[in-house]
Amino acid sequence: MRVMLWLLCLVAASASLWGFAPLAPEAESITQVFVSNITIVESAESARHADEYARLQQRLQRSTGSWGTSHPRHRLLTALHGFHRYKERNLVEVKRWRDWYKQIPKRQRSMVESTVHYTRKLNTVEHLFEANERVAHAIVENGMRFYNVSQAELDGFIQETERDGGTTDRTSVSQAMKHFVRDWSDEGYDERQEAFPCVIDALASISRSEEQPLQVLVPGAGIGRLAHEIAGLGGMEVTMNEWSAYMNLAYRYISSLSVPHSMAFHPYIDWWSHHATTADLQRPVSFPDQVANPLSVLSVEGDFATVFSDNTEQYDVIVTLFFIDTARNLVSYLETIHRLLKPGGTWINLGPLLYGSAPFLQLSLDEIVALSERIGFTFDETDASCGGLTLAGHPVRGKEVAYARNGRGLMSLVESALAALRLNNAVTGASPVLAALIPGLGHVCEVQQPGKKADLAKSLGHRRPRASRSRGGCLSCKARKKKCDEVRPRCSDCRRLNLPCRWKPSSPASPDCTASAPSHTCTASPRSETSNSLTLASVTDPTSPSDTASLDDPIGSLSTWLTPEAIGAPVASPGGVSNPYLHNDEDRSLFNHYLHIVARALSRSGDPDSNPFLVTLLPMAAASDTITSVILGLSGCHWKRVYPTIWNHALARQGRALAQVSQLLSRPNAQATLEACATILLLCLTELFDGTSRVWKWHLKAAGALLTSAGVETLETTPEGRFCLHLFHYLDSMSTISRCKPPLLHDSDSLADLTADSGPPRSLPTAPSDPICGMAPALLDFLGMVNLLAAHRSRRVDELSEIGFRAAAAHVQSQLDAWRADYESSSSSGSALPDRDTDRATTAFEWAVRLRLHQIVHGYDPHHAAVETAITAILAAVLAIPYGSPVEGSLLFPLVIAGASSTAIERRMMVKERLMVMENTLGFGHIPHARQLLETVWAEGTEWNWARVRYSQFPGMVFI
Repeated sequence: MRVMLWLLCLVAASASLWGFAPLAPEAESITQVFVSNITIVESAESARHADEYARLQQRLQRSTGSWGTSHPRHRLLTALHGFHRYKERNLVEVKRWRDWYKQIPKRQRSMVESTVHYTRKLNTVEHLFEANERVAHAIVENGMRFYNVSQAELDGFIQETERDGGTTDRTSVSQAMKHFVRDWSDEGYDERQEAFPCVIDALASISRSEEQPLQVLVPGAGIGRLAHEIAGLGGMEVTMNEWSAYMNLAYRYISSLSVPHSMAFHPYIDWWSHHATTADLQRPVSFPDQVANPLSVLSVEGDFATVFSDNTEQYDVIVTLFFIDTARNLVSYLETIHRLLKPGGTWINLGPLLYGSAPFLQLSLDEIVALSERIGFTFDETDASCGGLTLAGHPVRGKEVAYARNGRGLMSLVESALAALRLNNAVTGASPVLAALIPGLGHVCEVQQPGKKADLAKSLGHRRPRASRSRGGCLSCKARKKKCDEVRPRCSDCRRLNLPCRWKPSSPASPDCTASAPSHTCTASPRSETSNSLTLASVTDPTSPSDTASLDDPIGSLSTWLTPEAIGAPVASPGGVSNPYLHNDEDRSLFNHYLHIVARALSRSGDPDSNPFLVTLLPMAAASDTITSVILGLSGCHWKRVYPTIWNHALARQGRALAQVSQLLSRPNAQATLEACATILLLCLTELFDGTSRVWKWHLKAAGALLTSAGVETLETTPEGRFCLHLFHYLDSMSTISRCKPPLLHDSDSLADLTADSGPPRSLPTAPSDPICGMAPALLDFLGMVNLLAAHRSRRVDELSEIGFRAAAAHVQSQLDAWRADYESSSSSGSALPDRDTDRATTAFEWAVRLRLHQIVHGYDPHHAAVETAITAILAAVLAIPYGSPVEGSLLFPLVIAGASSTAIERRMMVKERLMVMENTLGFGHIPHARQLLETVWAEGTEWNWARVRYSQFPGMVFI
């Protein structure tokens, strides 16, 4: 929010007054990474910290003062209650948004769902609130430890409050957490740079020394960034003061973090206005950008006007930032500041005059200046670096500053700024005109300028298209008496409902072509462009556990995309190929679920035309009952968490596919071999996604034998063969982590194979990424090499074998380094440039392979420098990949190995949060088991050997 700001630098008995004036509309901001000038000094707790902590505990005693809502302990418990109920209070808001959404007509909701997936947006925000809740609960746990609040006391307070009808303050909790962004994140850097430099420069100009440090007080310090910046100047003993228990809890938590960027949350999801994109609304922000040493600043909690009542002439400088307009009695603040300053001391103020609710008096700037002079302050001149003069006759300067701004928001609040602009008689620019081109409608919506007639020709040129009737629709839409958009070869409704789309024989001339324009070809209406893009995007995700309808009535959850017409007709793939092997409603439901949900979750490409689980498998399924059956089994495996009753039917089709494989193997032809191989690989995939089954090993070995007999060169000549090869390559390589054996298609298990070739491995796909694995496929070969090395660990029986083992490991390391150099070279030249998410997934997986190599050679010590380097690289890459990205499925192995090697609770929470999100965005059952594996490793907390835990307690786990 942009507000009017002003800066005062007042000196008691000989003082100066500087001012900051109002803001202009906010400029576009770019999030960057910056290093601040905070100096971290490790030191033992000082006497003043110990004394203040003892005084704080005394103030918090229930026996101190009268018990009530203004008692310090009551306010503390109220704030703890608010953070404790963070998720519940915000989910109430989401439910309210859902209820509002249900008020619009069903037809409009259907259009919204098929275009922007609004229900999915609501579901995602619910999950993100769950992620934020972990930060809120961490604040509660840290606060209870710091303030010595027992769980029993907090539970009793919550029960009593809620029994009496009390609710929590959602706004105060949200504001405190958003201060993590403003004060302690890279995203808040620009905002801090607008406000802090003048204050810091003014302080830096005051003479001081380490022997005689300046005593500096920062009232209204929030969560403390300015106070720590001041302490970083050196030669100052800084005290900060904050009244809000919510802010104090947040500050105590930020002071407890020991690793930069170790926490992340989603600060903007509680307010949906003025966002350019949904990704901006849902984006995470990591914090802290710097570790704050709590011993460099003393925090005194309580009301500024009373908590320092025993102090007089104690401070050389008082700095107030966005503070004095929070006073109910501003005169009391002025008198307290004057009393606390030493003779000749300085007061520096930066902030607006945006008064809160029920202040006793609301003073204008000139009135504050007059009162300050009356109390005993005088004003000093200052230079123009802090803005222009604001108040005639006084050296009060003004500058534009933002406060609590969303750097990617579309609007800033400027009411206070406009009032100040009128005070300054400033000339403001015209407000921007909103103009929006609505895709698919072919006209421009814009604001008409007041007092100006609209251009008639322009208006007619952009007039809303009139409804018209056409007889050129498809036969399917005509039979259902539905309007057809006439997109050929398959209209949008037929695509959406997976119906066969048939047309009348083409006439010599299209009825839409006019004789007056023979030289022009006939084109579809502008709307057809939009309709054509809704091939696979027209359904609500029925797998989300947040959708209560899907839990209570699984069939009902299909109502947005499964209609009676769709049930009654053969189901067709997006390419228009009808599948004749769907015999009942359950078959069609499972097949639709595969088309719209499972196939997308399996592919690491966001483009349906590049998704091999659609473009390759669906034509195979249309010609094979076996492939259709195994697809339905895979779909049911994915769906059974939300729709358990469908699993029995899916299991029956899966068993049918397994029985039919033997018949296929009895046919001595290449097509039957491919069909059998694809079926076995999908059966293997189904068992792997279960997370507990060990049957996948037999499926994988059988598929390997089939591929070997068919020959790699022969298989590469057909799309079906390439699909089988690439899927096997992925599953085989990933399973080596669990088998600790070389890949099945590897010719030998000798260590000599690792040193035979000097160059990077030659992987099957030549592209920089693959839609099955979602990263550079060469890394799968490196993973196989690393696990070939793992198979030889037990053979290190003497010095010679140890030397050979380490030489092989060093060779793998050098090959990885050479591959990285080639990868960066090709990316920088643009010859094979992956998209950003794929590049980040590749980086995360590469460092996971490097970390696994280190563990195989050196063991599982989490404190090794190489481990820290790898974890930092993995988590940085993962954090940059947005939730729901197509490559998210490639992150399971990097997350598990980084999480298992992390000792910091903040990093563990980051990993756990991402896994919980993936449980919902991907929906496969092995992901919760991976999270349980990590929690088991963390609970043991001694050996850090996640591979042993996987082998002994999670034997079916493969990190695909």
